[in-house]
Amino acid sequence: MPFFVLFLQFLILSQVRDDVYLINPETYVLHPRDRLQLVISGAQGFVQDLVVNGDGTMIVTVGSPAMIAEPSETPIPGETSMLTADFASGMPLGVVYADGKTLKEVETEVRGIVRKYYTGVEVRLVIVRPRHFIILPTGAVANNLPLEVAPLMRVSNVIGSILLKPTASLMNIELRFLDGSADTADYIRYILTGDIKYDPPFREEGVVLYFPEMKNSVTVFGAIQSHGTVNIYEVVDTLEIFQSVSAVHEIYDGENLRELIQIAGGFLHNADVSNITVKRDGIVFRIDGRDNSALENFALENGDTILVPEIRNSIIVLGGVKNPGEYAFVPMKTAFEYVSLAGGVTDRGMLGRISVYSYEGIHRGDGINVLVERGDVVKVPEVTFKWWQDYTTALGALVSLASLIILLSR
Repeated sequence: MPFFVLFLQFLILSQVRDDVYLINPETYVLHPRDRLQLVISGAQGFVQDLVVNGDGTMIVTVGSPAMIAEPSETPIPGETSMLTADFASGMPLGVVYADGKTLKEVETEVRGIVRKYYTGVEVRLVIVRPRHFIILPTGAVANNLPLEVAPLMRVSNVIGSILLKPTASLMNIELRFLDGSADTADYIRYILTGDIKYDPPFREEGVVLYFPEMKNSVTVFGAIQSHGTVNIYEVVDTLEIFQSVSAVHEIYDGENLRELIQIAGGFLHNADVSNITVKRDGIVFRIDGRDNSALENFALENGDTILVPEIRNSIIVLGGVKNPGEYAFVPMKTAFEYVSLAGGVTDRGMLGRISVYSYEGIHRGDGINVLVERGDVVKVPEVTFKWWQDYTTALGALVSLASLIILLSR
């Protein structure tokens, strides 16, 4: 699973809300395998276990001790507990048809049956264990292993158990129901707002959990909070510089750069926010991230590449030096001083043609007296021919080639 999804999972675990699992009697629809308790209080008191049977009926009984059966083997797919009519033992008072009715509707019917036999009592019907069923994730998933869920469970409860493709959308997840209706889950907005309207429940058996491909996305390099930065060498305009690995972020239509940074988790502590660059169709835009209005006014487009450079405490010396590599940054040092730290130039190094580039590959100046800034790259070019031996070797090669041509022409 992408690191960004794991990051979001961490956030959701830190803000679990119990109220989303409360059953609303007026909206909860009963189906086979729902387990309930009948609570009778007043002049007489009983607590009786009931279950919705496979044919949709529920036998209303009283007189047996209340119990909740422990999980056991069952031939019913998706169910983890014993669920048969034997669960509701005792003296039968009547039968109601519960399948497809709300808990409130069935409670009203059960109350009417009970009060035929018991007067002066209050009657309540409560869910003690909702039914379970199987769903299969589809779409941009690396596997579609079945998941066991309950009606009150939501996308956020299972997304951490699904191996998603990197291109899977987290903003347009679909719950497709048997009647042709569908709900849309937006996992990103749910994490950001905590609003459960973006995290709908599975509700009923037969639902399909579908992850479409991302519609719009951007690639982000550098010092962004939601993914770590791992430095690798990359060639930019023939110059080797350090670059950070990328992460793909899905974006909303009209999303701006400031919103992307907030959704991603913000900048890392070492981000150079004053030098953000966005590449689009070969055009480079430069944004000063210290100006919130500049971030808000920059609308992102599908395929954008965003670089947030890091403020580095080092510089790099490359080319014709004895010990090329990375060196600690010291303010006010010149290119010559860093070349000296790298052991000086080699016999082919051209000290008089030193060039200095910024971390982003921008040419900053030439010569040994250029002041090097944090993260810069000092490039020492090498000559093709340096000593008389090089010319002698080249001349010898030309003579040999000419001799070969004369020999073949005879």
